[in-house]
Amino acid sequence: TLKGHSDWITSAAITPDDQWLISGSYDKSIKAWNLNDYSEGFTLRGHLKRVTVVIAMKMGKKIVSGSEDKTIRLWDFENREEEVTFRGHQDGVR
Repeated sequence: TLKGHSDWITSAAITPDDQWLISGSYDKSIKAWNLNDYSEGFTLRGHLKRVTVVIAMKMGKKIVSGSEDKTIRLWDFENREEEVTFRGHQDGVR
């Protein structure tokens, strides 16, 4: 059991190199878990509402997340920061 989110986990993905588990949560955060030692690696914050989906991309080591805040965010996994926010959805992203 990996403990770290303060609310329900809504989505999970494993990075293409099988080294990290990425989780999104109702607590509005995204966490990266090291699968070698099962430790919490880092947390990405930026969504204003529940994170509903996370995707780990091979291309450029990116994380994509969607949220009930009607945005999709692209994250740089290595630098652990948000690159861009896509806005324009009329409802939450699932």
